Amino acid sequence: MGLAERSLPKINPENIGGGDNSGGLSFCPLEEGVERAQPRFGGKTLFVSDISTMKCFAPFARGLRAISVFYDGDALPLFTMPDGVGSVFAAGGEETLKAARFFAEVRRVPCVLFPTQADLRGVLGREGEIVLFGEKRCVALAEGEVCVDLSLVKPTLAEGFASLLLARLALIEEHALRVFTCAEKPALYEQVFALTQPYSALDGSETVLRNYALRYLEEQGAPAGEGETLVRLHKAAGESYPVWRSYLELAALYGAFFECGRPRRHFVPDYCARAERAGTKYCDAEVPSPNEYAWRTEILEHMRGSFFTELQALEARKREFGDLFRTLTGKEPPALNLETLRVLPEHAPHGLSSYIRDFGLMEF
Repeated sequence: MGLAERSLPKINPENIGGGDNSGGLSFCPLEEGVERAQPRFGGKTLFVSDISTMKCFAPFARGLRAISVFYDGDALPLFTMPDGVGSVFAAGGEETLKAARFFAEVRRVPCVLFPTQADLRGVLGREGEIVLFGEKRCVALAEGEVCVDLSLVKPTLAEGFASLLLARLALIEEHALRVFTCAEKPALYEQVFALTQPYSALDGSETVLRNYALRYLEEQGAPAGEGETLVRLHKAAGESYPVWRSYLELAALYGAFFECGRPRRHFVPDYCARAERAGTKYCDAEVPSPNEYAWRTEILEHMRGSFFTELQALEARKREFGDLFRTLTGKEPPALNLETLRVLPEHAPHGLSSYIRDFGLMEF
């Protein structure tokens, strides 16, 4: 695990932090993590769990200093807790962890996080989107200690691996947009590139470590790409493997575009109809001028070959990735379903798919 460990910020492998509100990551069973962390905090402990972790905190929730709450999608019930809560311990997925971190930020108490997702979405970032009073809101989030129980994240290791593949696509997307716009390479490009290099994906701790580093770099400004938007759309639709599906769809889209995507010179997408179908605002669409369109067309022909070669390197490992998915999940990889992909340009107006749409190539 040399690469990830050298790349990781704020890793504390021996314990879960060193004081109130300190950050860090460690690996240990949930029970051990709670027993080591709880004595460091005064007051009552609020244990937050969701449908996947309801039984995890059961041995601790019966104590006089414990309060237990089930997170069902809205953070409001957390704020009905009595006074005296001195810390928050949360186990669950992205939304559960963000809700607990929001509570910790408002109450100014430390929090310890036990993620169930190997991609570690929801554990880092000073701001995040949560549901409060039935409405989505962008709120400030507390920094938490991250304690990873490998038995909890094991069912999602395939998604964790796909998260790194999606990050590699984000670099390809960022590079393409940079060529179109004559922008400069971002400072963190090489670090993300190193994190997404091949490794033994069956090593669960390595997958977690790389995702932790990736989440940290994204918070520092590394390109996340429109793949993250596609992941959110798939999650909202209830997809079982939203990250893996997003990778497969974007890899197919980018590969086809750079292999044989020819701009339809006399075709103008119906931006209004597309926005209506996507449930977005027509006024948010950015339509290129004729001169800009001509510039993009010329640039595309010069860049096509090198980008297609890079995508082919990923395509060549498609069977390997499929075998890995079967090993980690015991299931077949999700089949391509491009319905959600079709509306991605409207939800990610600055992504590469919006350029593909402007060329008239998203009407499939």
